Amino acid sequence: MNIKRASLGFDLRVNPDLQVENLLQKNQHLVPELRNPISADAMVWRETEEIESLTEGILPDFANPLHLAKDIDLLVDACVKRGISTAGLWPVCITTFEPNIIALTARFGPGYFNHESEEELLSRGWHFMGFDVADLGGLVSGLKGCGYVEPTWSQLRDYFGSDLNEVGLFSDCSMASRFAEVRGLQIQAHAPFAVVGVLIQHPK
Repeated sequence: MNIKRASLGFDLRVNPDLQVENLLQKNQHLVPELRNPISADAMVWRETEEIESLTEGILPDFANPLHLAKDIDLLVDACVKRGISTAGLWPVCITTFEPNIIALTARFGPGYFNHESEEELLSRGWHFMGFDVADLGGLVSGLKGCGYVEPTWSQLRDYFGSDLNEVGLFSDCSMASRFAEVRGLQIQAHAPFAVVGVLIQHPK
């Protein structure tokens, strides 16, 4: 059975080429040379303070409990209404396997996820950047957001480093799944980690 991936929600993130590197996060990347911030984790690939403030406090109608928008147009509209500039920001969609969305709907209630398939997103001009692994409670990345310590850092890099693409995400879902299992065993506070897709639209 081919289980499809569908949208968990949408966000607007800063241009990764313009994001200032945090030297305190130098141990966050499995392969140190691949320090691109592109990630499902908004603490790794940052939102602006104005975008972040939209989902603070009482959850607005356009957002879900993962602090993602149900639809990118709803997020843009919310920015327009509040006078927040979206110029240069990158539209992002995070996807996961549809059964995960069934579980999240049971946890949070109906109406938070639109179940738009990854295939539909790609047909509308979204671009697939790769697979991250994240906890589905807060989208903390086990690949770029939890850090590494030796000697396991080098050992994991030997096993998985060659499977990362040019932006430091997994190209192959099965390898991402194996990595998610390992990180879940290592970091039980965020276990289990799930494989998530990261899609972008280049800003207009």
